[in-house]
Amino acid sequence: MKNHKNDDVGFYVHSRFDKAYGGIDLVQLAKFFEIDEITVFPNPYHEIIGFSSDEMAVIYNAFDVLLNPSMGEGFGIPIIEAQACGVPVIVTNFSSMPELCGSGFTVGYSNFYHPFGAWWALPDVNEIYIALEKVYENKKSFYSDKAVNFAKEYNWDKVVNIYWKPFLEEAQLQLNNGGDAKWHIPHMNELVEVV
Repeated sequence: MKNHKNDDVGFYVHSRFDKAYGGIDLVQLAKFFEIDEITVFPNPYHEIIGFSSDEMAVIYNAFDVLLNPSMGEGFGIPIIEAQACGVPVIVTNFSSMPELCGSGFTVGYSNFYHPFGAWWALPDVNEIYIALEKVYENKKSFYSDKAVNFAKEYNWDKVVNIYWKPFLEEAQLQLNNGGDAKWHIPHMNELVEVV
C-alpha cells in the first residue's frame, strides 16, 4: 500500500466490478489509485442470488460510513438500511437523497443533462473527501443513535399509513371524480410533524 493518510481504512465496493454492463473496470481503477490492497469486492455469485437480510445487516454493521453519492436515485433503500444499522451516510444533495440523510452528510453537485432525457448530478469529489474525513475524525458512534432513530421513521406501518393509504384514497377519489382534483403527496417533513 502506498502512503495512504490513514492505514486503518478499508474500502468495500458493493457493485459489479467488471465492465460487463459497459461501466468502469473498478478493479483496474483501484489499482490505478493504489488502493487495490484495501479494496474488497463482493463475490459475483451474490449478484445472482443476492444477500439475505441478515447478511446485509452484517455487511452494513461492518461499515463506518455508507458512501452513496449517486448521480440520481429513486428512493435509496440502502441509505435507510445503513442508518437502521447505525451507519452514517454520505449522499448527493439531489433527488430523494437529502430527505433520506438523517445522520451523515449531503454533498454538492454539478447538473448535467443525460441522454436518457433527464437532469443528473455529478457529485462534488472535494466535498465527498471532506465528508469522509469528518466521519473518520468523529467515529461511527458519534452518528449511530441519530441514524437509527431517523431510520425508524421509515417503519413500514408508518409509511403505509401516512403515505400509501392517503395516496391510494386520493387516487380512488380522482378515478371516481374523473381526475379533476389536485393530488397531495405528503413530504417527509409532514411525516415528522404527524408522528
